[in-house]
Amino acid sequence: MNIVDKFHCPDHTKIEEFRSRLSPSTQNKLANEITVLAVHLGYADAGCMDIDSTTQEANMAYPSDVNLLVKLAKIADKVWHEIQDKISYFQLYDFKLDLKKIKSLARTYFFDKKKENKSDNLFNLWVTTHHEVHKILKLNIALIEEDIKKFSWSTKKALVQLQEHARIYLKDVMHYVINGTMKKGKALSFHLNEVSCFTKNTVGDALKFGRRFQLGRLKGNFLIIKDSSNVREEDKETLGGVINLHENLFGKSTLHSVATDKGYYSKENKDLLIAKNIEEIGLQQPRHAGSLPPDIREELKTKLVNRRAGIEPLIGHCKHGGQLGKSRMKSDKTTLSAAYSSVFSFNLRQITRNLMGKTAPMAA
Repeated sequence: MNIVDKFHCPDHTKIEEFRSRLSPSTQNKLANEITVLAVHLGYADAGCMDIDSTTQEANMAYPSDVNLLVKLAKIADKVWHEIQDKISYFQLYDFKLDLKKIKSLARTYFFDKKKENKSDNLFNLWVTTHHEVHKILKLNIALIEEDIKKFSWSTKKALVQLQEHARIYLKDVMHYVINGTMKKGKALSFHLNEVSCFTKNTVGDALKFGRRFQLGRLKGNFLIIKDSSNVREEDKETLGGVINLHENLFGKSTLHSVATDKGYYSKENKDLLIAKNIEEIGLQQPRHAGSLPPDIREELKTKLVNRRAGIEPLIGHCKHGGQLGKSRMKSDKTTLSAAYSSVFSFNLRQITRNLMGKTAPMAA
């Protein structure tokens, strides 16, 4: 207020306009540029990097067929009410979507304790939802562009979801009812498309629905994040991408020590790190370290393995200090931006602590 003459708080539309300019790629670049600045100031060392991946959960409910069928019916009911209110010639149609019956069938599915009745209950719910939703889908054919302009923005969004997902999703649910297996590519959410299912295959580990990100930790506790071009970002397939990102940020022949967990191991990745002339290769193997060069085998078991574990608490700070753990955004683009901005804010906090002298100097 003392710098800008006649300063006043900007209107909320201007704030929204400014935020919309910050694309996911911009957030990604900002997150990594802070780490480049930290290396330049001597707060981080680009010669050592530990690599790990993490999953960001999407802002969605558990995608069970029962929940999604009820949600699909609610979307159709919302669209139908808007059509009746805003378009006069549709007011002649005197029918209502039986949402009460659909919810009742959903409760029957959840509270029926007999496992042998589950398939029949799901089929009954599917039949009713299919019948009610298709009433609305048939009427949507008659909508013209001038009619849709009269709708509120939330109803326009609901209409798009109904047109894009309803018919395909109902077919996919019937495929599950008949065959007992989920069809590949089946929708997990109606408002998010870039979502996948993840599990660590450990006892008691719950399924997670979202997208995966690849992170690199530099000495000095700063993070770089690879652009998530693929929702799954498999560890073995993306190690080369993280190494290339490091080279683009800090130059070639800068990296001399790399450590990863067992999920990144493959012969191709080991050959890649050797070809990059990396001196310390902590590429852990799933079973044993026998195929690694003898001169680094002992170092792998001690220094590199222990050092790599240091990335885990940093990921935890990003998750709890931002939205890398679970996004609060409601679109694919903003969810992706939220993950990058979480790393961006973490790096900002780290460099602020260094500038204020709250962290110990790096060991030589």
